[in-house]
Amino acid sequence: AERLTLAAQRHGPETVWPHFYSGTMGLVQRDGIQRLAHAMRYSCQHSTICVSLVDAGWNAAVGQKRGVDGREIAKSDLIVVWGGNQASTQVNLMAHIAEARRERGAKLVVVDPYRTATAEIADLHLAPLPGTDGALACAVMHALFKEGYADRAYLARYTDDPDGLESHLENRTPAWAAGITGLPEEAILHFARLYGQTKRSFIRLGYGFSRSRNGATQVFAVACLPAVTGAWQYEGGGALYSQHGLAPLDRTLIEGRDVLDPTTRILDQSRIGPILLGDKRDLGDGPPVTALFIQNTNPMVVSPAAGLVFLEHDDIYTAGAHTFLQIGRAILTPYAECRSNHEVQSALAKRLGASHPGFEMTALEIIEHTLKASGLPPPDRFEEGVWHDCWPGFETSHFLDGFAHKDRKFHFRADWAALGPQHANLPAFPDHVAAIDDGDPARPFRLVPAPSRSFLNTSFNNTSSSLAREGRPTAMIHPQALATLGIADGDRVRVRNAQGSVVMHARSFEGMQPRVIITEGLWPNHAFEEGIGINLLTSADPGLPGGGAVFHDTSVWLRPA
Repeated sequence: AERLTLAAQRHGPETVWPHFYSGTMGLVQRDGIQRLAHAMRYSCQHSTICVSLVDAGWNAAVGQKRGVDGREIAKSDLIVVWGGNQASTQVNLMAHIAEARRERGAKLVVVDPYRTATAEIADLHLAPLPGTDGALACAVMHALFKEGYADRAYLARYTDDPDGLESHLENRTPAWAAGITGLPEEAILHFARLYGQTKRSFIRLGYGFSRSRNGATQVFAVACLPAVTGAWQYEGGGALYSQHGLAPLDRTLIEGRDVLDPTTRILDQSRIGPILLGDKRDLGDGPPVTALFIQNTNPMVVSPAAGLVFLEHDDIYTAGAHTFLQIGRAILTPYAECRSNHEVQSALAKRLGASHPGFEMTALEIIEHTLKASGLPPPDRFEEGVWHDCWPGFETSHFLDGFAHKDRKFHFRADWAALGPQHANLPAFPDHVAAIDDGDPARPFRLVPAPSRSFLNTSFNNTSSSLAREGRPTAMIHPQALATLGIADGDRVRVRNAQGSVVMHARSFEGMQPRVIITEGLWPNHAFEEGIGINLLTSADPGLPGGGAVFHDTSVWLRPA
């Protein structure tokens, strides 16, 4: 408290930046730090490191973060996992996929730059080059229109400009997409026909393919597929990115929105490196950041451009991909002197002189107040005292009573200007946007730092069991590339670009295109020979149109170490 007070006295309150994210996902313990920031007039945060790009793409099309109940996958005849690895990151979904395959003979298609654990069990795996999913989606839609799979009655009733879309896609052929994605034209056409012929087709959109400079436009293009075929009409059909929009929570007390000064500057979470170095594009006319209050994140490992950065409780949880609002009650006494985030924030607020009712309440009292203000039942009326199902019913979850835009239509024409300031060069209709770091002769490889099965970002990356399962930092490299460079499986390799270089061990892996290099897991920096990890190589450039981390949009070269 003394250090924060001193910094604010020297430079003004905006010199303090509460930098936080989702090490804990409960709203009270995670987001209560915003109440402290608002009460003290500290710099606010634009939280872009995870979902801002996929949010923009989905909302441009659908209008709200909700979709078909994932439990309906059991009634699907085709499941498309696009840009996700559910076998590692959403195991509950795999049970529904397994049921659909067992009971209905459903097919599983995975679209991902490399052969993940989910792709291993798929009936079809398409591995486009990173940053080219939009081209693939456009070519699929071209084929759907050309070969008669478009549901024109549905399009006329539920979408904004189907004729304009069809005209726009006229030259977005499978051959055109093959030249961009690196996929065979025949594979693209096969997938398009499989999708078009299957009414009960369910697309589960992941996060991975949004993490490029053009990520929002890629998500937008993929989200358009079920609108073209009318798959939304059928049980087990449609799409899902997130159900986060289902819980109608009033977060005023949790976040202290009632004391927010709208003139307070907002700093982009993913640009922490440039911000700490005083980049005026981020700081504007405000003071430098001289005090960080970091909660539930590990920016020295997880942040882009890491070379610039290297210097038991009650709660309420909203859903990522299911429909339940959940209460998590404390069942253990905190160990030794451990305190919850809420307790730390409240104690710090008292020392700083911050005034807000939320600092005088327990976490459970905040939960009870929030539920009442939101028109929801109290915790003791949640089913089994734990959850409340926010499922809005079949008609609404399938948008048969209208999509979430003002005109109640699905939008093939995106209003990018409403979603962020960097929209000038984004096309209205779905397209491939060549705003990616596509490499050059000096940096011919495309790097994807993917999640690992045993780590959750930096959670668990220091536990002995997780480390034993993962082994060591490795670069998964196609055998063709290894042979060309004279590298053997297990050799030490150096991966480099203008931002720096990282030494790892090579692992021969055929499950992607030869231009792609995969690393799995956010290893602690000390696991690398030179003391800094893979995000040294990723860029802090903001994704279009409103910012977002572009972890999967990185070109590098590769040499023997």
